[in-house]
Amino acid sequence: MEKKELRAKYKQLREALTPVACDEKSQAIANNLLQLDIWDFETYHVFLTIEKLKEINTEYLLNILNGKDKNIVVSKSDFEALTMQHFLLTDNTTLKINSWGIPEPQNGFDQTEPSTATTGPPGVRPDRKRCHVEVSASNRSTPPRPDSLLATDVH
Repeated sequence: MEKKELRAKYKQLREALTPVACDEKSQAIANNLLQLDIWDFETYHVFLTIEKLKEINTEYLLNILNGKDKNIVVSKSDFEALTMQHFLLTDNTTLKINSWGIPEPQNGFDQTEPSTATTGPPGVRPDRKRCHVEVSASNRSTPPRPDSLLATDVH
């Protein structure tokens, strides 16, 4: 199956989910993440949920990361320039939903610096062949630059 077909299939499957089912599945994903050997990193780059697309609710993952006293970095997109800024998510960070439905930081500590790490959509990313999904985390204190990101628009 091609990427376009996969996106359409999984978009349709997500649309069929009830809010309760979506929440239960999101919680199960977060609980499954607890079983993985990924918790020794300092900083985790998490893409926030686009609720209208019924994406994985990353609130559960954010709660886990906060409970483990980890740094969380979130992105703000500039679709005209095709760039992203990355901000440390703190209790004082104001989030606003943009025209695409993406919650984005409006203030905070800019973490946009060069790095060779990659990152992806809510807690996961495809490999370079886009065949596997794996958790993305960094032991670096800063997230990757936008030009080092993989194309991760798989939903």
